[in-house]
This record gives sequence, structure tokens and C-alpha cells, in this order.
Amino acid sequence: MEVASPAITDIAIQDMGQGLSRVDLVLSNEDAARFDRMTSQLVGEQLTMSVCGLVVAEPHIMNRITGGRIAITGGHEMMADVFDVLSNARDCAGIGS
Repeated sequence: MEVASPAITDIAIQDMGQGLSRVDLVLSNEDAARFDRMTSQLVGEQLTMSVCGLVVAEPHIMNRITGGRIAITGGHEMMADVFDVLSNARDCAGIGS
């Protein structure tokens, strides 16, 4: 499932300390329903989440994810890049470099 920036209705970044940050995003109702269906089929499997072709998370899906709320945690610089791209602050050029 590909999620484009217009599918995101809210996004925030939070410093978690120790060089980590978390990007929290909320999907539109339509995309939240799609994500719910997809994760219900992937319980017990690994999901690759990428932004601009760069893998940012590979969580194992333990349970169906409902409500369209997603949190991605990683290194501060990478999460800042993810936040900037997903919030339409910039394009993919230079992400992850």
C-alpha cells in the first residue's frame, strides 16, 4: 500500500532523547480503512515502510492496526527527513544522505 502525503491528515515529530525521534501521523479515513485491512492480512508478518525509496521501519505486525494512527521511531536526522517529506516541506532529494 502506498500512502501519499494527501492521505495524511496530521503529522508531528517528537524528540525522544538519546538521538531518537518519533514521527506520528494520522491517515485520512479512507486510507486508515485501507491500512486496517492490509495490517489485518499481515498479522505475524513484517511490513516494510519506506519514504522516497528509503526504508524507515520494518515492524512485525502483531495485531491489526486500526484508527489510522502510525508512529515511526528512528534516528533524529532520518526522522527529520521523513517528517519534512511527509509534511510536504521538501521533496525526496537528499533524503537519508
